[in-house]
Order: sequence, then C-alpha cells, then structure tokens
Amino acid sequence: MGTVFNVKSNNVHPFELSVQRGVVKVTLKKSGQDVYVNAGETATLSSHKLLVSQTKDSGQFEQYLRQIRFKDERLADILRIINTNAGNIRLQTTPALENRKLTVTFADNTPESIAELICIALNLKCTRENNVLTLHEN
Repeated sequence: MGTVFNVKSNNVHPFELSVQRGVVKVTLKKSGQDVYVNAGETATLSSHKLLVSQTKDSGQFEQYLRQIRFKDERLADILRIINTNAGNIRLQTTPALENRKLTVTFADNTPESIAELICIALNLKCTRENNVLTLHEN
C-alpha cells in the first residue's frame, strides 16, 4: 500500500511502467533483467531491454485519482490513501475503528463527501475541527 504506479502495454506501444510514489521492481522474464523504478521514473521496454528514465507525463496519474477503489481494506488504510490526495483536509478515525473493513469506490469525491459516504456505510458519525474530519461511533 502506498505505492502508486501506472502500466501501459498494448500491441501499438511498448511496455511502460511509470511510478508516482514508492518503488517498483520490474523483471524481464526472458532475460531475467531486473530494474527498480523509483518515484518520478519510467521503465520502458526497448530492444528486449528495460530502460529507466525520468517520467515525461506526470499528468497520467490524475485520471486514477478521480476514481479510487478499495476491496476489503482497513478503514485506517483507506483514510491514509485518501489523505495523500486530499489537499489541506485530513480524515482520521478512532483507534477502535481502524481495523473495520470496507469495500467502496470513490469517484470525483471531495474529502467531505468521502467522510459522509464512509459514515453511512459503517453507521458512523463525523465531526469536524478546523480541517480535520474525525470518523467515530455514534
């Protein structure tokens, strides 16, 4: 969790893996060549070799942040991911609720609407203090 990357591969364009956050290890099956792709880098398959370079299109990740899916994820992990993209609003919960599991998809939601949807799904209440939204039991 916390690693963000994008893979492109089709018949027209060669394999390409770009990393926004974290590190991804890519292995070429035929030769066994390994490369580590760090945040801000892209690995491309060229002439049967993996080449690593700086990512040219950093905007490619924006479309994925508009829709985020979670399947059987801990509430604490969901909030951590949402907070990395939420700007100056921060979502938190009480320790007793961190391990509650949730399957949910958010599409173009604000942090406030995400908090509201989670509260509805898990029968919780949300309180706000400045820019911090806290999810807790009723």
